[in-house]
Amino acid sequence: MISLADAKRIIAAAERRAELIGQPMNNAVVADGGNLVAHVRMGRGWACWLIGTCVALFAGSALFGQQVQFQGSVPTGVASPTPLSLTLRDAIDRGLRTNLGLLLSGQASEIARGERLRSLSALLPQVTGAVSENVEQIDLKTRGIDFHLPGFSTPTIVSPFDYTDARAFASFSVFDYSLRKSHRAAQEGERAAQLSFKDAQDLVVQSVANAYLLVIAGSSRVQALRAQVETDQAI
Repeated sequence: MISLADAKRIIAAAERRAELIGQPMNNAVVADGGNLVAHVRMGRGWACWLIGTCVALFAGSALFGQQVQFQGSVPTGVASPTPLSLTLRDAIDRGLRTNLGLLLSGQASEIARGERLRSLSALLPQVTGAVSENVEQIDLKTRGIDFHLPGFSTPTIVSPFDYTDARAFASFSVFDYSLRKSHRAAQEGERAAQLSFKDAQDLVVQSVANAYLLVIAGSSRVQALRAQVETDQAI
């Protein structure tokens, strides 16, 4: 991030260069995304300053919006000291894969989808079931059963036996205004999250492409200045 003091120093150096070659210039300093930090117009003995802080311009920028997360990224792979040659498409693909703001926006979209499904489940029939198995044995004496038959051995405890109990329950709300209203709100929330995610994708593409072109333009300006210096030295 370029501070205002740094921007002033850059412009002062540019003014000295312009005076050296005898050519008044418009000197501007921009931050990432092409946001203007400072601008000075030379000529007629006056300077017109259009100065703003990077934070204020960043907060109101159409490229970055209000989400500072778009300044960060999630590193992947292994760092290499070898410079990478990237095409514009390669740079955009990397931005879409690793931009922190875009990843957070995608997670917010998935959360909104989950909320919609949860609200929808409240409107659907609720079916529950239960299965239980019991094993018992009965002591006849505790039940008041105690008899004896001559010549027969009568048991006092009935052998263990088991039984299974399976039950199912279903419930359905014919009309619940509150649930329907909540589901409608969840649907709109999911739609808003999806649109925000698409907007975030466009924002990343624009920002990466703009930064890529700024790098190319800066490289061209450096080459032009070097050529101009060599020409001045030769003269």
